[in-house]
Amino acid sequence: HVPDDTYKLINALKNKYPSQRPLLDEIEGNTTQHLWHQLTENLIVFYSLPETQQGTDLIELYNGLVMFIEPALNPMKLLLLVQKMLPNYKGRMTDALTFIKNLEAKIKFKGDQNLFILIIKGFCYFELGRKYDLEDLLKEVSSQFESRPEIDSFVYANFYKLATYFYEQQEKYDEFYTSAFQYLAYEKQITDEEKINLCFKMCIASLI
Repeated sequence: HVPDDTYKLINALKNKYPSQRPLLDEIEGNTTQHLWHQLTENLIVFYSLPETQQGTDLIELYNGLVMFIEPALNPMKLLLLVQKMLPNYKGRMTDALTFIKNLEAKIKFKGDQNLFILIIKGFCYFELGRKYDLEDLLKEVSSQFESRPEIDSFVYANFYKLATYFYEQQEKYDEFYTSAFQYLAYEKQITDEEKINLCFKMCIASLI
């Protein structure tokens, strides 16, 4: 059941983001009609907007709407919302980790979902500078890759993106080059500018 306050929250967002009113109207309508699949797709679009990456609106929308319908949503898409919400935790990634652990306690993720939530934790560790925790996590996910025959390319893309960031930061050039190569192979949503930038860094790494 979604509380009445949810609709007040959606209306407040309509006033804050007038250009997104049609999208928020859809979110409101699909919430009212319990059209969870359509609502999830609407939310992914809203959570992907550059203007929602600042502040805490995504966290508030999660707590005011998504939290009440978590069991009704596709677990992988629910985790995608969680991942897209991380920029709203800027400066307090420890709170993000607590939120993720609480979510794990409520919903039993399995298979690719379990791998994806580990990777999301990894991005939190990266932001917190928890090098050893992140190294252990990368090893754990890698070992799970080896023991499972089929894994979604989306999960691979996110894993290698995380590994690329980490190894670049640690100046581990061999690992960076290998991870970046795999990331480019699996990532479907990458701009030409990002590709060029990453390829340039790969060239430098190979020279070093």
